[in-house]
Amino acid sequence: MKRVLILFGVKPKNLTERNWENFSSSIQANLRTDDIKVETSALSKLTFYANGEDSKVLIRETGEDIANFDFVIFVYTGTKREYAIAAARYLEYRNVPFIDRYLKRAVPAGKLACGMQRTLKGVDIVPTLGASSGNALLNSIKYLEEFKDFPLILKADVGRKGQNNFLIESRDELRDILSKNKETKFVLQPYVENDGDYRFLLMGSEVRLAFKRSGDKTKTHLNNTSSGASVEKVELDEVPKEVVSLVKRAAAVDKLSVAGVDLIEDKKSGKWMVLEVNISPQLITGEFADEKMKAYAEMIEELLDKNKYRPERTGLVNINEAQKVGRREYIGIIESGEVIRAKVDSGAYYCSLHVNGVEKSGNKLRVVFDNGQVKEFTAFRKILVAPTGGEREKRFVVPMQILMGDEIIIEEISLSSRTGLRNKFLLGRRILKKGNYLIDPSRSFYFGKDKEEIKQKLSERSK
Repeated sequence: MKRVLILFGVKPKNLTERNWENFSSSIQANLRTDDIKVETSALSKLTFYANGEDSKVLIRETGEDIANFDFVIFVYTGTKREYAIAAARYLEYRNVPFIDRYLKRAVPAGKLACGMQRTLKGVDIVPTLGASSGNALLNSIKYLEEFKDFPLILKADVGRKGQNNFLIESRDELRDILSKNKETKFVLQPYVENDGDYRFLLMGSEVRLAFKRSGDKTKTHLNNTSSGASVEKVELDEVPKEVVSLVKRAAAVDKLSVAGVDLIEDKKSGKWMVLEVNISPQLITGEFADEKMKAYAEMIEELLDKNKYRPERTGLVNINEAQKVGRREYIGIIESGEVIRAKVDSGAYYCSLHVNGVEKSGNKLRVVFDNGQVKEFTAFRKILVAPTGGEREKRFVVPMQILMGDEIIIEEISLSSRTGLRNKFLLGRRILKKGNYLIDPSRSFYFGKDKEEIKQKLSERSK
């Protein structure tokens, strides 16, 4: 039996209208098979829990997860659009088909939908419980053990500067605050013991500044500067790499190149979690405004440098005219005069070269090669690389002239540190396509084994 769930925005008061039970029963009556069961509910009747693999979206009347259905139809979302987006992100994660597909492209704005989007993409967040009304949120607590213990944090789904953000000590206090703020949509989160939270400013997809904000815990649980918290600058080299990676992933999920990413560290577990990702962080005003402006200007310069240089595209390999390349080859580099043993890496798109140092100064990139030669490049850009077994990182790439056999190929080369590795150069797919090569994994050194002969050839071609 295939089960179909039809979701309206809210449950109507008049259930005899064709937009509720009669709608689903009419659809059921017109089906030409008995193998499909149509059921109806509303976004206002759902409980949302965002917490990684443990995330769920439940129909409160039955306690059933909407991911148990074979197909979900959003008929009308109305004022419950944010909850529709959260449900759609969840269904997509659970591989449950749904319509309409515009919800896949819809951009969330509230803490619940944004949190659901981030956590299902592998970003650690503070676990978040949501529902479309105060009573619904209160009734949702029974489904999750971690929300039965106090204190909890109650905050507006769409709020700023600590407004409508409460530390809740009991169920009665929770009920009282919800009853006094019936027009506000709230989410619940466990209280995370902390010594403050952190604001990371990401500009041009790079983390450029970090600040720690600490409130007076005897007066408030908030760390917002608008609530009187103190702010201190944090040096980025003191921030763990995994924290910087978490900041970048959080902004990337939201498709932001400029963002203020707020993190908190749990004093008990030491776990870092995302609180919020701000699309328009405070830049012009507030503490350290000069440092923010300097970082923003640096971003603009880098983006302009990146955009002025565009590599040529590579075509398809012509098999009939293709040259063979072995699994290892000796290649020459015109810019440094080096002859290097290279290994073919068909899993890599770009070539990768070991260098001793890279330093950007204004519009130039200074490269120190392994043999001590130094060259400045005016054409360069940064790419995102995922090394085998490592975290993704940004690397500079520059165009170089590579001697392969008797041919000089101008190709973009990724600059990296390969200290301790035998092969200082990797031949990626891009240069093999450009040079019209086919890999012969059964042998090596189609270009020759005599390094001195290749070095002589390199010297002649450099003139």
